[in-house]
Amino acid sequence: MVFEQPFQNASPKVEHIKKRKAAIGQLLAYYKQEVGAPAPELSTYQDVGLDNIEQEEVDYLNDVIQTNTLLAERNILKLINLFSLEFHSANDHKNNLVSTSTFVFNVLEFDGGKPLAFVDANLAQCVQDTAFENGWRLANEITSLNCSNLDINSITGLEVLTGLKELDLSNNTLSEVNLSPFSELVSLNLASNQLMSLDLSNQLYLDQLVFMDNSLTEMILEQNSPFNRPMADIRAIERTNIIIHSDINNQDDDSLSYSWQQLSGIEAELTNNETANLDVNLPPLGEKDSDTLIFSLTTSNNAGLVSVSTVLVNLFSFWHQEFISPNLVTVAKRELMGAPIISYQNDSTNQLTDLLITIPADSTQPTGVSYRFHVQKYKTIEFDLSLSAEHINSVINNDDISLDIGLKLTNSGQYVSSQTLVLKPNEPQSLLLQHFLTEGGQEVLLEIQSSTPDISIRLHNIVVGDHNIPPVSQCFAIHTPDEQIELDFNSEDLLKVKTAIYNTKVGENYNPTDMSNVDNYYNAFNFSLDSNNQLTSTKNFSSYGELRNIARTLAAYLKNHPDDIDYINKANNLIRYLSEQVCRGDFIIPFYGIDDASDEILLLSDYLSEHVKSLFSAVLSRESHVFKYLWMSDKEYGLATKSFISTDDVYLRFEFLIPHAFLFTDENKIHQQLAAVQRFSNRVLTHSPTTFDGIKPDGATFHHWSHHPSYLYSYKSLIEGNIYLIDTHYKIPAKPLNNLLKATSLLALTGNDNRLLPLSLSGRGPQNRLQDITSGYIFKLNQLELDSIRPVDYSYTATLLNFVYPNATPLDDANEAVYPMEGVYQFNYANYGLLRHKDWLVVNKGQSRSLWGAEIYSNANRFGRYQSYGSQEVIYHGGKLDNGYNHQTWNWNYNPGATTIVLPWIELLAEFNRIDEYQKYGFAGALSFNRSETPLLPLKHVKGDIGLFAMNFKEQDVTSGWGAVYYDGNKVNTVPRDKSFSFKKSSFYFEDLIINLGSNITAENSNEHPVVTTLYQRQDNGINNINVNGVVDAVIDDSTYDVGNMADQWLIDNSGTGFYFVHSGAGIMLQHTDQQVPQHNSNATENLTNNPIEPYHLGYINHGVNPIQGEYEYLLFPATNQEKMTTFTEQFSQQKTYIVHQKDDVAHIVEKDSVWGFAIFDASLTLEQGYVNSVSKPVLIMMEKDTNVDSSPLSIAMADPDLGFTMRSNGVDPSPIRHQLRLNGAWEMAVENRNVKILTQENCDFTLMEVTLAHGIAEQWEMQPNTDCP
Repeated sequence: MVFEQPFQNASPKVEHIKKRKAAIGQLLAYYKQEVGAPAPELSTYQDVGLDNIEQEEVDYLNDVIQTNTLLAERNILKLINLFSLEFHSANDHKNNLVSTSTFVFNVLEFDGGKPLAFVDANLAQCVQDTAFENGWRLANEITSLNCSNLDINSITGLEVLTGLKELDLSNNTLSEVNLSPFSELVSLNLASNQLMSLDLSNQLYLDQLVFMDNSLTEMILEQNSPFNRPMADIRAIERTNIIIHSDINNQDDDSLSYSWQQLSGIEAELTNNETANLDVNLPPLGEKDSDTLIFSLTTSNNAGLVSVSTVLVNLFSFWHQEFISPNLVTVAKRELMGAPIISYQNDSTNQLTDLLITIPADSTQPTGVSYRFHVQKYKTIEFDLSLSAEHINSVINNDDISLDIGLKLTNSGQYVSSQTLVLKPNEPQSLLLQHFLTEGGQEVLLEIQSSTPDISIRLHNIVVGDHNIPPVSQCFAIHTPDEQIELDFNSEDLLKVKTAIYNTKVGENYNPTDMSNVDNYYNAFNFSLDSNNQLTSTKNFSSYGELRNIARTLAAYLKNHPDDIDYINKANNLIRYLSEQVCRGDFIIPFYGIDDASDEILLLSDYLSEHVKSLFSAVLSRESHVFKYLWMSDKEYGLATKSFISTDDVYLRFEFLIPHAFLFTDENKIHQQLAAVQRFSNRVLTHSPTTFDGIKPDGATFHHWSHHPSYLYSYKSLIEGNIYLIDTHYKIPAKPLNNLLKATSLLALTGNDNRLLPLSLSGRGPQNRLQDITSGYIFKLNQLELDSIRPVDYSYTATLLNFVYPNATPLDDANEAVYPMEGVYQFNYANYGLLRHKDWLVVNKGQSRSLWGAEIYSNANRFGRYQSYGSQEVIYHGGKLDNGYNHQTWNWNYNPGATTIVLPWIELLAEFNRIDEYQKYGFAGALSFNRSETPLLPLKHVKGDIGLFAMNFKEQDVTSGWGAVYYDGNKVNTVPRDKSFSFKKSSFYFEDLIINLGSNITAENSNEHPVVTTLYQRQDNGINNINVNGVVDAVIDDSTYDVGNMADQWLIDNSGTGFYFVHSGAGIMLQHTDQQVPQHNSNATENLTNNPIEPYHLGYINHGVNPIQGEYEYLLFPATNQEKMTTFTEQFSQQKTYIVHQKDDVAHIVEKDSVWGFAIFDASLTLEQGYVNSVSKPVLIMMEKDTNVDSSPLSIAMADPDLGFTMRSNGVDPSPIRHQLRLNGAWEMAVENRNVKILTQENCDFTLMEVTLAHGIAEQWEMQPNTDCP
C-alpha cells in the first residue's frame, strides 16, 4: 500500500513524485522492520523533501524511526512531514538536529498510539516532567501545564493535548501561538513573550487571561467570550468626526489601560487611541455607497485582560443620510404636565413644527410638556440636548418669564441636568443640556414647564446630538424603490391582487343596521377646521382597534354604494383625524396594536383623497419600521440591518403591506410596492444565522434567541398575505415556499389534532401550549403549494392535513405512501427529537449552551426551570385536560422524562425577574436514520424511520438571569443551584419500542432534596388507574408507594403509556395525591389555600439525596394495554431484543437487530464497539448492516447536535465542523458524497473517514466492503 503526503517543496514533476513515493515506501519498510529492508540513506531523506539534511542527522533519524514502536503507520508519515519542515532550506543544520532531537515518543501515547512530538526541547521536557509527576500515561489526561520561564520558542506538538484547561507559558520567547486545538482552556497566561497577535476565537470557556508585556497589535476573541463585549453598532456619515466612548472607566481601578485599533474597513484617522475615548475622523467612501469599519478596544489591568470590546461603525455616504440618519434616540411619547392647552402653529415653511403651550390663567402648579426619549443600542452616549423657545402675547404683561428645563433618568427618577431658560417676548432663546449616559437602553425624560400662569410658549425645536426632533412630531410616507425593482409587470396581476384582498376582507354583504353605529361613532367627534386648516374634535380615539369594525362596515357599504359622498367624507375625516393625531404625537398606536385596524382602514383606499392616503401611508411608515426593509437592495439589507427581521414585525405588519400598495393610484408605484413585499417575504423565509429571529435549516424558527413555537403566529400573516398573491407575478417562489412548509410542518407535527404542544416547548406560556398552524392554515398552504410548486400527482400539504387533523375536511390529493409522516424527526436547532405516530407523539427535549429550554418572566413561568431537563412527553388526541395537564395544579418539579432536583417552592422560584434556562454543554439533540428520499418532502433532511435523542447536561456555573433578584417576592439573596448537578441520558427510537438510558446522574450538593427522573404526571381522569404487573388499581387514593428497584417488571399509567423496567437503577415511587401548587404567574410560595386542588397520578425513579453516578434503563410503550405488556414481558424474558453495549460517561451504545445506535459524549477514548473504533468529537451515530450477507452495504447516519455557538450569539453561522470517524475494517464509499471522504485505510484493519457536519443536520451515506482486503 502506497501513501502520499504533500511535503514541503515537493516537485510537481512526475519523476520526482515517483522518487518520493519510493523513498516513503523504503522508510515504512524500515520502520516495520521488514526482512531485508535496508537503512535509509542520505539520498532517501532528500527524496522525501529533507533537502539540506546531513549524514550525522540521517543516523539519528534512522534510530528514532526504528525504535518507536508506538507509532502507527500513518504517524510515521506525519513525523516525516515534521522533519521536512525542520530540514527544508535550513541554514544551521546543527540547530535543526538539536530541535528535531527533542521529539518525545516514549513518554505518552495519544488515542491508541499517536505520538507526542515537540519541536522545542524545553517544552518537551516540561510535558515529560509534568506527566511523570502526575502519573499520566495518556495525552488526554493532561489538563494543566505550567511551562513558564523555560525559554520556549515554539509550542508545535502541543496541539494533541486537547484536554488542557490551564496553560501557563509566561516569560518565554514565543513569537506566535496556535491555540485553536485547546478549546477547553479556562486559564491562560502568555505574559512576557514576543507575541504580535493572539487568536482566541474558539475559546468558549476562557475565564482568566494574562497577556501583558507582549507586542500585540491584534487580538481575536470568540464572539461570546466573557471578555468580548460588543460595545456599539454605530451609523455614521462619511467625512465626519465621531467619538467612541469606552464602557469601562477607571473610577474603581486606576491601573486600567486602553488600546484602540481599527480591524477592518476603509482606514480612518485615530487619535487618543490609548485613552478611554477614541477620536475618529471618518474617511470618504470614494466610489463605495457604504462600508463597515470595525474597531476594537482592549482593556487590561495589572491582573490581565478585562475585556476586548468591538465597535461597528456602519459608514454611509452623504446622499444616503436622510434614509439612515443617526438614530441616537427616539421619542417614545409626549406627555402633559399639569393641564396646559396644546395647539400647533405653522412655521415659515408652512409645516406644523411649532408647538404652542398655553398655561391657563387659573394654573397654580408648574405646567408644560415632557418628552420621553429612548436611547437606542449604545452602551454609552453623550446626550447633548439643545432647545429653542419663546413666549408670546402674555395677557398679563410682556415681561420676561422663566422656563424650567430638566433632564431626568426614568429608571432612577433622578434629575441629571437642569437649567432655567429666561424667555423674552417674541424672541427665541436657546439652551444646551449635557449628560453622559453610561448605559444604553435607558429612557430619558425632558421636562419643559413654567409656573407663570396665563402665558403662551412657542416651542421651536429640540436637537439631541445631531438628531433634530420637531416638537410637533411629523411623519412621512416612504416610497423609495431601489434599482433592483424593475418596472416589468402586468396590470391584470395588480387587479387580481386587489380583488383577492377585497373578496377576502370585505365580502359582498353588510348589515344596514351597522350604519347607524357608524353614524353615532362619527357624530361623537363633532369635527371642525381650525385656522391652520387642521381637523379638530372634542373627542379623541380611545384605541386604534375601535376603528376596525367601523372601517370594515364603511368598506362593505361603499362597495355597494360607491357614490355616497356623505359616507366617503366620513371615511376621509376619520382617517385624516387619526393620521394627524398620530403624526403630531397626540395619539400613540401601541407596537402590538398596529394590526388592530390597519387592514380594515386600507380597504377604504378607493374612497380616500390623495391627501388622506398620503397621511395614512405616512402613519404606517412611521409606526412600522419594516418599511425600511422594503426599499433596501440586497446589498444594503445585508449591510445595514446587522440583524434579521423580527417575527413580531412579520406577524403585526406583513399582511397590511400588501393592501397598503393600493393607497397609490400610479400602477408603477403599486407594482413597486408589491414587488418589494414579495422580496420582503422571501427574505423572511431565508435561513437566518445563529440566534437571530427567523427560520433555521431544520425548520425551527427563532424568536427571543431560540425556537419559540408559542410565539410563531408570524406564519399566519405570511400565509394570509401570500394568499392574495396567488396566480400573479408576485406569488411566493418555490424555494421560500418550501422553507415555509418546512417551518409550518414542524409546528403542526409537534402538536396533536388539538394543536397541543409539549410543555417543554411552551416557552414562558405553560398555560397555553398551543401551536398556531390550524387545519384552516394548512388548507391555505395547500393553495400556495398548488400555485407555486404544482405537484404532479399528490399534494404534500393535503397529506399533512389529513395526518395531523383527521377530523378536518380531507383534501383528495393526499397520499401518505408518497409523503410518509410517521417516523423520527430531528430538530437540533430546538434541542429535541420527535417520534410521530398518527395517534400519538413522543418528544424528547433538552437545552444547551446555545439554546434555552425555558423562558421565565417576572409574571410568567416562575417555577418552570425544569421544562427541558431531558424531558420525554407522550401526547395523545385531545386537549390539555385530555392529556392530564392543568397548569393551575401541575407540580413543576416533575416533568415527564426530566431528571430534576425536587425543591421546595421557595427554592424552585426563579431567582431573577428574567431567566433563560441554559446549561453548560452544547450536546443535546437528535438523529434520524433511514431517511426518506421523497424529493418534495420539506422535512426529508430531518426525518427517518428510526433514530435517537441524547443529552449531556451540567448545571451552569452562573444562572443566565437578570433584573430584580427574587426570593419569595423579596429582594434578598437566593439559594445557589447545585453546580455539580449533571447527567447523561438517551432515548433510542426503534419501530416497536423506545429504549431510555440514563447514567452519571450526580448532584453532590442537593442537600436534603431528592433527585428524580419522572416517568409520568397525569391528572386523574376518573377512568383509568395505574396498572402494575397486571394489578389494576394498584395505586389508590391519597397514597404513595415505594415499590423498590423494579427489574423485569412493568406498569401502565392512567393514559395508557407503558413502562418496562429492565433496571430502574433506584427505587420507583408511585403516588396518587391531591396537588395544590404555586401559580406560574406569581411569586407566592406560601399561603396557597386559595389555589385549586386536583388529584394526580405521579410516578418517578428516586435517585435519592446527593446521588453519585445514578443510572436507569427502561422501555417506553405509547398507547399500550395489559395484554400487550404481558406478551412483551414473556417474550423479552426468553430473549432480550437488544443489547446495551455501553452506558457510562463516555457513550450510550445500543444494538438492536442489525442496527447500532451511538450517543458519544466523550471522544477522547477508543470505543471499539461494533463498527466504530473511535471518533474525534462528541457525536450521534446510527448504523445498519445485514450481518448475514458479507457484501451488504453499511448504512451510516451521523449528526452533531452541538450547534457551535453560545447563547444570544447574534453573528454569522459557525463554519462546518470536520469530524473524524474511524471504522473497524476496510470500507469504500458506495456512492460519492461531498461531505464524506476516506482519509486512510490501515492494513485493512481500520478506515479513517472525515465527515463534514453543520447546523445539526445529519449526513447519511453507505459504505461497501473493500474487496481488496480479505
